[in-house]
Amino acid sequence: QDCITGAESMWVAQKYIENPQIVHGKKFDIRQWVLITSWNPLAVWFYNNAYVRFSFDDYDAKAASNSFAHLTNYSIAKYASDFDEKRDDTMWECDTEYREWLKEVAQAEGSRYEDPWAQKIQP
Repeated sequence: QDCITGAESMWVAQKYIENPQIVHGKKFDIRQWVLITSWNPLAVWFYNNAYVRFSFDDYDAKAASNSFAHLTNYSIAKYASDFDEKRDDTMWECDTEYREWLKEVAQAEGSRYEDPWAQKIQP
């Protein structure tokens, strides 16, 4: 419920990342559902099954007008000319593909984290 009026409300929180992490040339976002059941005291519940959504085209910071490279929304990507051929490449499960990719990157960079998804990212 809305803290001020008592009316029910739904909120979306997002932040545009100016210097995004790139995976295989693609920009991505993590779709994670959260439920806040109380503001005071704060009680937050996370749905375990998050997923990664990739941009359809390779990311290029200088090509801001290319929506397929900057946005990860299915509602945008479905208009790409080769969407049907590439649609299966636009999503990863966080607990499997993304988690494994993070482990590989962490190992290659000599990170102290063996499993960055579980140790640093996942709530």
